[in-house]
Amino acid sequence: MGESIDFVKKGHRRINVKSHIIFYKIASEIIYIDRILHHNMDIEAFLRK
Repeated sequence: MGESIDFVKKGHRRINVKSHIIFYKIASEIIYIDRILHHNMDIEAFLRK
């Protein structure tokens, strides 16, 4: 589920949910939420951190 963003952060994925974007990583059977951002935010700036 979600779209791979390995070109930005290796092993991470993103999924759009209404007006937000959830960035996450799956390890074994655990889902780690990295960030939840509103689509109006400067997403590239947050991903560089």
